[in-house]
Amino acid sequence: MTEAFNRPLFMTVRSHKPSNDVIAWRTQVARAWGTGPHLDTIDAVSPIMTNALAGSTSMSEALTALGHRAGFEGHPLDAVVDWVNLLVPVVPRRLRTAVRRFGNACLLADAWAAGRLAGGTGAGADRLGHLELRLGELYERCATLGMRVDREAALAVVALDGLPGCEDTRRAVLAAAEAEARRIFNAGESVVVLRFGRILVLAERDASLAFRTRRLAHAVERSMQLEGVQVRHWVEPLPADRSHLSGHLREVAA
Repeated sequence: MTEAFNRPLFMTVRSHKPSNDVIAWRTQVARAWGTGPHLDTIDAVSPIMTNALAGSTSMSEALTALGHRAGFEGHPLDAVVDWVNLLVPVVPRRLRTAVRRFGNACLLADAWAAGRLAGGTGAGADRLGHLELRLGELYERCATLGMRVDREAALAVVALDGLPGCEDTRRAVLAAAEAEARRIFNAGESVVVLRFGRILVLAERDASLAFRTRRLAHAVERSMQLEGVQVRHWVEPLPADRSHLSGHLREVAA
């Protein structure tokens, strides 16, 4: 008995390994989405995600890398959002808020859109999906704060009617229009340019919005130097009820 009491006692301490969290995340994605190219995307961002979980880089950087890579490789935005949701339960509690943070969700969506455009597969429906995701986050944020979205934000719309059928000319005109939109709306607003000639900007609904929308329309008109193209502009209110959002966006984009 005395010998047992004199024996040194050792306590086993489990060290947390971020790499195990990333492996568990990949397993959850595979379970939910099956095997396929999406797992290659997860594998590609695993090192930076491991670093983010270890604290040597930020979660925003990791989610930006994931969004851009997934967008470039052609994965739908709703799929990428679901992968991030599957990450939440496998990471330590102290990191879950960072994964869910509104600002990081916006970075993910913007990085996805940038990757989609860089990959050359940014179809109109994809870009509208990106805008709808940003709006959905805005509705949630306003609901949490007891605010009405339709009083806080609106869409600046510039419509180009009669664009030429030549794809190269159309692409050049729209690229110049997007550059003008980002120059005039330079405070982090979401800018979506649709190939059939719609420029949509999600912006704060303040006293300057109508002026900036008109300024954008005039800048686009000056930059394209094409005859027969009519440029229209307006400020489009957002629906107060989020359930009407999808239909409303598609009407505006039509």
